[in-house]
Amino acid sequence: MQTLVAFQAFLAEKYAPKTAKMYFGDVRELSIFLKNKKLKEITSHDLQQWIGSLVSPAGKGLERKTVNRKVSAIITYFLWLRGLGAITRDPTLSLNNARIQSPLPDYLYENEIDILTKAASSDPRLYLLVLLFLDTGMKSNELFLLTKAHVDISDPYKPELWIKHTGKQTTKDRKVALPAKFTAVYTQP
Repeated sequence: MQTLVAFQAFLAEKYAPKTAKMYFGDVRELSIFLKNKKLKEITSHDLQQWIGSLVSPAGKGLERKTVNRKVSAIITYFLWLRGLGAITRDPTLSLNNARIQSPLPDYLYENEIDILTKAASSDPRLYLLVLLFLDTGMKSNELFLLTKAHVDISDPYKPELWIKHTGKQTTKDRKVALPAKFTAVYTQP
């Protein structure tokens, strides 16, 4: 527990605020689980027991993705301790933390797309949203950040959309070509 304040400062320097907060909470949770152990006494068996309590239905029953994040936090913590010279032996070396792939999204079939566009065609705003989702593959959080400045209809036959991000996610910025029918729907009063 005594190292947590310094670890929190380290996290704030290296990670995004949300990640730093989650990692700090995960390490604090481990320290509560192992409250009667000193740092140098912690073994890989202790860490395996903690992970088992997280996964077990009789324990917390957390999803594997959440447990993986917690294991990543613990690995980061012990690497940090080792870098400081606070420990000489890293108990996380035997931990297996395989990255879990998110499932692929479900796709719509052509007949489902036709039904969706026909149903949305009675309301221009709804139809515009359907076009944006289907033709750009954008996520809902990207949609909420759009402004008129992101839409380029200078060539009405080749409209484009700038999908912009902030911070570290600017690498995800992209320009997407839209179908010509977008301009007609977009310019409706």
